[in-house]
Amino acid sequence: MLYAVVAFIYGGSTARGEDAPVGQTIANVLIFLFGAVSVIAIPIGLIYGISLLLRSNQDRHSKDPEATLEASRGWNWGAFVLTWIWGLGNNVPQSLLVFVPVFGFFYSFVLGAQGNRLAWERGNWHDVQAFRASQQKWAAAGLILLTATFCLLLLGMLVNSGQ
Repeated sequence: MLYAVVAFIYGGSTARGEDAPVGQTIANVLIFLFGAVSVIAIPIGLIYGISLLLRSNQDRHSKDPEATLEASRGWNWGAFVLTWIWGLGNNVPQSLLVFVPVFGFFYSFVLGAQGNRLAWERGNWHDVQAFRASQQKWAAAGLILLTATFCLLLLGMLVNSGQ
């Protein structure tokens, strides 16, 4: 948040400079806009995320406890890798907390560990098999994305090591 305030002030004060090159002026204006949006969006996002975490799920506890226990087991690769995309697809809005700087990195691990439980409680699943089939598709998509990212990273390192 401190970065956002500094960027807001710095970007606004230097964007008016007449001696600055056009590229620097554009960069300063973009920093100013990013800072302005961050100053507003970060506190709103934090308040919204905390309210979602604290919200009562009383109506969702009517599911069979044994089915809930069975569905909640295991690591959820889809939730871990695809975080907010998985969360929107599974009606888990607290997955948007991954956008909070530093906290978001750690929250992706929480989603990986607790993703099955969160998705099961928030979804209208007919049975555990349908739920598992859906989560396996998310896991496949997440692992494909993770594999592609590592392959592109290795390719980039190989290309740059030859120069």
